[in-house]
Amino acid sequence: MERVIPHLAILVPLITIMAWSLLMQRKAVARQKEAMQTQRDAVDRQKEAMVQVEESLNLNRKQVENQEKIIALLEQIRDRKTS
Repeated sequence: MERVIPHLAILVPLITIMAWSLLMQRKAVARQKEAMQTQRDAVDRQKEAMVQVEESLNLNRKQVENQEKIIALLEQIRDRKTS
């Protein structure tokens, strides 16, 4: 029995440290997975934002085209009135 106690005195802290280490590793892995999901969500939001920017640019282009057409029509009207 006296020989077992020194072994237990070494084994118990060692097992405790191993269990704590395993728990910390699992927590770290869980945090990494959460961070990766957050990054995926951010990428998805950025993609959506890019689509909205592209749609906005297309609308702006159409607006400029329409304004150019209006200006051309107004110039034609002006030219008819002056001639």
